[in-house]
Amino acid sequence: MVASLTEADKVIEQQHIQVEELTRKLHSSLLNIKMLQHQVDQLLRWVYGRRSEKMDPNQLMFDNLLPDHWQPPPKNEYGLIG
Repeated sequence: MVASLTEADKVIEQQHIQVEELTRKLHSSLLNIKMLQHQVDQLLRWVYGRRSEKMDPNQLMFDNLLPDHWQPPPKNEYGLIG
């Protein structure tokens, strides 16, 4: 319990500082999530997209995440996967 008005003001100020810090952390985390989601979307488009939608593998920012032994699926005589 707070004994005086001065102590209450200090507690309120500390809470404001904490809220600002947590807001900055949340904003940073949301930006990081957005960037990672973009990277996942690019990878999925590169792996599963139609030929016209596929990205150049040299454009991937995270190609080191793919295993060294990974190969694209084989295509049939019509250029389709399968």
